[in-house]
Amino acid sequence: QSHKENLGGPFPYNNAGLDNTYVFDMTHIKERWAALYDPNTDIKITAEFNDMPHLAVWSMVDAPFICIEPMQGCDDYVQQTPFEDKFGIMSLAPQKSDKRQVTLKIEY
Repeated sequence: QSHKENLGGPFPYNNAGLDNTYVFDMTHIKERWAALYDPNTDIKITAEFNDMPHLAVWSMVDAPFICIEPMQGCDDYVQQTPFEDKFGIMSLAPQKSDKRQVTLKIEY
């Protein structure tokens, strides 16, 4: 798994490269969004996720999809850590709740 800062532009990849998960820490960016564009179908999907501080981009070799996944917390880098110590994990008091919003926009 690779953790990187926001690229601020195109994210170059190849089929084998997306067999990893790329996690971007976007806490320093006020307007958080990511878009995928398929020139073969002329379809663009944009995810806006101002309520979520991280973004994961992943797929599997030869899979017919790419996942853009807004996230609040992240899994382990290499070594397992206690749940409450994981990067970005947010704890809520008993009987409390939290609400986040992700907006998807599809253009074709």
